[in-house]
Amino acid sequence: GIEQKVSITYFIPDAKKAGGSYVTYSGIVKKIDEYEHTIIMTDQTVIPIEQISEIRNCKYRYAIKLLVKNGISVNNLNRENSVKH
Repeated sequence: GIEQKVSITYFIPDAKKAGGSYVTYSGIVKKIDEYEHTIIMTDQTVIPIEQISEIRNCKYRYAIKLLVKNGISVNNLNRENSVKH
């Protein structure tokens, strides 16, 4: 298939206190690990599916299905191919 760059915004909990921060990562999806509930990027970055708040430029229909399957609600798929929960 054609590699498609995506931007994924996700939450990283603070290890020492309550809260955390949102980061946006741009890269190419290598695979989705259904067992670990993670998205693995080509540079080996691992993103927990449960922490994802938005996926932009998502041509990965299977990724959307997996998010829904894992209980992450996908509210809208707008003109920019953005998925939010």
